[in-house]
Amino acid sequence: MIRISLVMLLSVLLVACKQQAELNNTLSVSSPVNALRPVVIYKTKGDYYYNVPITLSDDKQMIVSFPAPTDVKAGDVYLLPTKLAKGYLLDNRGIGINSVFTKYTYKEYSALTALLSLGELKQSIVDYEPIAELWISSSPSSISVDEINSLINSKSLSKRFKRLK
Repeated sequence: MIRISLVMLLSVLLVACKQQAELNNTLSVSSPVNALRPVVIYKTKGDYYYNVPITLSDDKQMIVSFPAPTDVKAGDVYLLPTKLAKGYLLDNRGIGINSVFTKYTYKEYSALTALLSLGELKQSIVDYEPIAELWISSSPSSISVDEINSLINSKSLSKRFKRLK
């Protein structure tokens, strides 16, 4: 009985590991945008492409979310946004309506050996209103960068995305 249970447990674990490996392969930067989370497209008022974003509360007084230095890089690749047509960016890090950008580049931030204090992070904010436009997928689905660019170029983002700002 114990032998059968052990075999069943190992079988379940092998299937789960294989499914997780397959899922990880579908989330690569070069594949269509991840369907498991909303797709976020945005445009900034300034050039913050290399700056690390953090998230503030609605009243912009408190930091509610920020990455660890290890969160801004996957292997040797920085999790920079994907450049799209007409200055739009595809979020790869966690941009939202209350996102702001720090003075730290992804390279500088990933090299930190310890978390910054909330005070240091707040002092590093370079713009409290950096988002000019923010669009989120109205229903999470797989969409390629080429498809997004086509929607941008034809001024049809509203067909697949909801404008939040």
